[in-house]
Amino acid sequence: MVFSSPQEALSLRILQNCRNELMDLFPYLDGAFACLGTRFHTEPSFYTDGRYFYVSPVHLLSMYEAKPSSIRRGYLHTLLHCLYQHPFHKGIHHERWDLACDIACEHLIHTMQQPRLELPADPIRDTCFAILGSKASAAEHILLLLQQGRFPYTYSELQSAFSFD
Repeated sequence: MVFSSPQEALSLRILQNCRNELMDLFPYLDGAFACLGTRFHTEPSFYTDGRYFYVSPVHLLSMYEAKPSSIRRGYLHTLLHCLYQHPFHKGIHHERWDLACDIACEHLIHTMQQPRLELPADPIRDTCFAILGSKASAAEHILLLLQQGRFPYTYSELQSAFSFD
């Protein structure tokens, strides 16, 4: 891979390190990690199209400086979207579907109870996880709960609590 900046080279090393740490935790996902390439862009965001993990080096380095473990969790969050084929669903309520997928990925990570992936306590997340219970929930089920208004928060509050990518 040819890098156009030192930030890109460092970002790729950080992502590779995160991937290695995650493969240590979840060795059965090694094939999945190998399938997701990396592409750089300038927008301050992370996202996937199912083939590539798109990342802004400046944004990644800023997040890494503030909290390195957030990159590890975000990488897993993005990979789970691919494993559950979330990017390929063509739902009527696109924004709600994206939020349901984010909640589903975060809930699954939460149910793993892996200390290296834990986030600080958050009342919105804690309330939503209590509603969902102790077993991972499918995004389709969470979408139904969102449509029924079962989560006592606004869309923007939920998005802020659950969105990584």
